[in-house]
Formats: sequence, structure tokens, C-alpha cells
Amino acid sequence: MRPQNVKNDRETVFPVYSEEQKNMSSFEEHLRQKAEEFGFGEPKKTDWVKYMRTDQARGEELISVLKERFNLSPGRKGRALDIGCGYGGQVAAFSGLFHECCGIEIQEERVEWAKKRVPGMEVVCGDALKLPWPAEHFDLVVCIDVFEHIPHDDQHTAAAEIARVLKPSGCGFAAVPNRFQLMDEHNKILFGSWMPVPLRRACVRLFSPNKSFDRCYERSGRGWQALFNAQRLEVKIVPTGYLCRLVMPPSRYNIFMKKQV
Repeated sequence: MRPQNVKNDRETVFPVYSEEQKNMSSFEEHLRQKAEEFGFGEPKKTDWVKYMRTDQARGEELISVLKERFNLSPGRKGRALDIGCGYGGQVAAFSGLFHECCGIEIQEERVEWAKKRVPGMEVVCGDALKLPWPAEHFDLVVCIDVFEHIPHDDQHTAAAEIARVLKPSGCGFAAVPNRFQLMDEHNKILFGSWMPVPLRRACVRLFSPNKSFDRCYERSGRGWQALFNAQRLEVKIVPTGYLCRLVMPPSRYNIFMKKQV
């Protein structure tokens, strides 16, 4: 089911799907309340709200990249899954290419909002370690900003689940941080992700603007590639987020995967 009344102003609105659903202002108010709960100050609060409410626009941009990378056809019928789908905008973006679009999200509050924003699509509450779909069900699986929140040992299970639900020759995409990023993107501590956990936690308490410790489980580029290669997934890893490509490590990686036949 395609969303109705979709507007294209990526900077100011999110699509409103029906008169019965909460409008954009109520969704934005929810986001602002969450930003306050997180303790965000200005301008981070404004940036976070803007980022979260433009999730469909980012999904559409990702689909354009994946169509080119994997030669996906606009007329193709198939199934797509977004792991860690948040508020559902990316699931809506996939509906332009796939006839069945699904999402899974661990936070119940976001699942409820996603169901309101993308009616007619399957969005369930759960995690990446046990996907509630049969084997070889999806043509595309996307997982953005999720793996770094899964403990290292469990990351193998999550990668295996992606491989399990992908059809032979199915495609996957993951966006992940580099273990050796210059600035710890979650805690805003210089070289934070390089540090042992106790030192990282102490630095967050002393120097982080958020004053809360995010325990993340980053890997190096080789580490991420080995993780997915172990599941018989062909992997192309693309470094992104350079501050200076010649002298500094990338902050993130885009990982393009294809399941071997």
C-alpha cells in the first residue's frame, strides 16, 4: 500500500497519510519532547528533530544509491526489510520499488508511530537477533545505525539473521561506524572509540556535552567485512565521513552485501 498525500519538501514536512492520523505538528512535537528527555540543548535539539522527521527523504536517497549499485529495477516486484526502522519513514520510501515493505524496531513507542505513519505495511516490535520472517523471504535488507548497539558476540547472530532472510542473490546494506573514528560520534569525545570502556565512560562524564555514556560496539573496516563475509555474503565496504581523506581515518562505512547463490 503506497502512502497517500506525500509532499516533497524534505526540509519542512513529513508526509501526512490520512485525515484520521496525527498530523506533522503532533509528530514534531513528539520529537521535541523526546529531545528534551534526552537532555539535548540547542542547536542539537533542532538538528535531531530535523534529522528524525526527514527519514523518508533519506530513505529515498538510499534507494537511489541501491538501485544503481545493485541494478534494481523500478518495476521490480519484491520484498524489502528495514532493521531498526525507527519511525517508519524509510519503510515508506521502499514502497516505490517493492510491493511488500516491512520494518522491525526495538522501541515500542517508535513502532506505534511507524504504524500510524505507514499504514498497510508490516512494522513489528523486536530486535535484529531473531527476525520473525521465514528464510529467503526478502530481496533487500537494510540495517542503518544498528550494529554498533549490539554486543560483539551477538553481532554474529544479527549478521546470520540477515543472511537467513535474504533470498539467493538478495542484496543487503548496512551503515556502521569505524572503531578508529577520530571523534566518537555517540559521545563526542576525541578518540573516544579507541579507549578502553572504563576510560571512555570517565571521559564522557567529564567532557561529553550529553553527560550520558553510550556503550557502543564498533569494529574496524576489516572487522566489519569479516563479520559479514563469515555469513557467505559478498561484501563491498565503502569508507565515508572523512574529515581529511589523506591523513585521517574514515568515521563510518557503507557496507553493500549480496547473498551468494
